[in-house]
Amino acid sequence: MNEVALSDNLTTLTTEIKTYQNVAGSAIFEIGRRLIHVKEHDLAHGEFGTFLKTVGMERREAQRFMKVARELPNTTTLAHLSNQALYLIASIPEEERDRPQELSNGDVKKPKDMTVRELQETKKKLKQREKEISNLFAENEALKNQEPERVEIPVEVEPADYKKTKQDKDFLYKANKRQKEQIDELEQKLQQYQEGSEQFKKIQQQITEAQSKKQSIIRQAAAVGNIYDWKGKLDEVIDQASPMLYKADIEELDADDPAFKTIKHAYDHLATLTSELGQVLNAVEGGMIING
Repeated sequence: MNEVALSDNLTTLTTEIKTYQNVAGSAIFEIGRRLIHVKEHDLAHGEFGTFLKTVGMERREAQRFMKVARELPNTTTLAHLSNQALYLIASIPEEERDRPQELSNGDVKKPKDMTVRELQETKKKLKQREKEISNLFAENEALKNQEPERVEIPVEVEPADYKKTKQDKDFLYKANKRQKEQIDELEQKLQQYQEGSEQFKKIQQQITEAQSKKQSIIRQAAAVGNIYDWKGKLDEVIDQASPMLYKADIEELDADDPAFKTIKHAYDHLATLTSELGQVLNAVEGGMIING
C-alpha cells in the first residue's frame, strides 16, 4: 500500500486526523502516521500535549496509535482489527507476530486471528518465556565462568595409599571439568533452539541435569577429601595406641583393677566404632556383611 505524502500544515493534519477517527481499519495506521509526523517535525512547536487535546485524544491513546504505525504494516489483513488488538500485536516481539501460538485451551492461532483476550494471554506467555530464557542465560554464564573445584588434602608424609588418593582426586577433577564443558555445549545449542518451545524445554532439562551432576561430583570430591583425612587420623591413633605396645603392662593388672576396667571400657568403645563402620560399609556395598 502506497503511503500518501503528509502536509506540513497543522490545520490540514488536524482535519485529516479527525476524519480518520471516524473510519475503521486502516484509519488507525493513518492517525498514527500523522501523530508521528506532528511530533517529529515539531509542527505544534513543543506543545504536542496541547495539540492532542485539540483532536480529543489522550496521550496514552496517541502513543498506542504511534506504536501501531511504527511497528505494523498497513495491510488489509490487519485492517479489520481494533485499536487495542493492533496495539497488542505491535507489543509482541516482531519474530512472533506471524507465528502460530498455542493458547491455554489448546487452540493454535496466529496473532491476527486472535481475540483481544487471547492476544493478552499470548503476550503474557511470550514475556514469561523471554524472562526464563534471560534467567537461564545468566545462570549458564555464571556456571561457565566458575572454575572447576579441586579438593586439596594436606599430606605431610606420603602414606602407602597416597597414590590412590591422588588418582581419586584427579579423576573427580576431570569429571567436574567435563561437566562444565557439557554445560557450555548445551548453552550453544540453546541459542539455536530458543525460539522452539519443545527444543527449549528439552535442552533446558539437559542443562539442569548436567548442573545437578556437576554439583554431585563436587560433593563427592569433598567427601573423598574428608574420608582420607579421617583415615589418616585413624591410622595415626592406631599406630600410637596399639594394644601390643602395652601388652606387658596390661598383663600385670588384675580383673578388678580400675585401670583394667578403663581398658575394658575403651574396648567397648572400639567395638561400637567397628560395628558402626561395618553398618556404613554394608549399606554402601549393597548388603555385603562386614565382620569387625
